[in-house]
Amino acid sequence: MHRDPYHNFLCQAWGTKRFLLYPNSDVAHMDVFPKHSLLRNTSRIDPERLDEEEYAEKHVSFADAAAARGARVDVRAGEALFMPAGTWHHVRATTPSFSVSYWW
Repeated sequence: MHRDPYHNFLCQAWGTKRFLLYPNSDVAHMDVFPKHSLLRNTSRIDPERLDEEEYAEKHVSFADAAAARGARVDVRAGEALFMPAGTWHHVRATTPSFSVSYWW
């Protein structure tokens, strides 16, 4: 899971992608890599593993707070998704797919 410093319109040309989205305000729950790291915009959390008891216990702050505010969105061919700058997101293609992003 990561966040980008720019606004993003993701346009899905074909196939489907599943997004797990969390607001920038959840940064305190994201277990982010250190600021001096190349991964400073990346979380150590895998939101797809929260059903695993041991994993959820390690990231209890996220499981209790951020996960409750998250949204799951499936973007299909011909659809677009707008993500404001700083939106935390996890993306998985659920079918073979192709998308184009426009950042500004």
